[in-house]
Amino acid sequence: MHSWEFLMINFVMIDLDDTLIPNAYTYWIPKLDALKIMAVELMWKAPSPAIIMQRALEFQLADIKSKGCISKTCFAESYMQVYKDICAEIGTTPRDAVSSAIFVSCSKYFLEKYSLFGNVKETLTAIKQPKICVTRGDYDIQMYKITNTKLDHYFDSIEIVDLKTEDTYANLIKKYDLKPEETVMIGDSLMNDIKPAMAAGLSGIHVTSYSEQIGEWENSHVEDNLTLLKLEPRYTQIKTFAEVLKYLD
Repeated sequence: MHSWEFLMINFVMIDLDDTLIPNAYTYWIPKLDALKIMAVELMWKAPSPAIIMQRALEFQLADIKSKGCISKTCFAESYMQVYKDICAEIGTTPRDAVSSAIFVSCSKYFLEKYSLFGNVKETLTAIKQPKICVTRGDYDIQMYKITNTKLDHYFDSIEIVDLKTEDTYANLIKKYDLKPEETVMIGDSLMNDIKPAMAAGLSGIHVTSYSEQIGEWENSHVEDNLTLLKLEPRYTQIKTFAEVLKYLD
């Protein structure tokens, strides 16, 4: 008998990005556009695309840490700053027109028309427990995703937070007067959805299919803890969101 059969789940928290909607891919085209602009401008002096993307990622992580949230312009600013830094390193003056082009190209993800993974609405409808969407990021962008996919009617509440930490989940437990042992967090990210939620006393259902496909960097940061998580009776993995119904009877 699976240990989950001993758990009583009376409240459900559900992540948005890459759990209900494919989100990571929306950054691919902006990244390629920014890399192309830098390649045309700097030619052979430009570092490899892998190095540029890694440096942009490091900027994003540092920006999130310093601001305590994910700003709307963080992604675009990261590639613009990397361009300026490379120019300084190779002794070239960065051109404002190029900086602006990079910023505009990297801002295109704002306008994405989002879609849903298969059977998301059917699964949300079938979940009997009260449920809230817990998503992190800029309020306007996240609400655009939710309303664009018409998901707002499927939740009892929506929580858009700056970051997902143990305190975030503890505060939600307090706000909604919940019992941690009867509450589950469902999401694709070990670092943001599962680990901090379980630290706050919740159970965790880890949706792995899409994060495995894209090699999601956030999950790699806690991969060493995955073996221990798998031994935890409050943790389980599923491939697709629709499988949650097996654990929410």
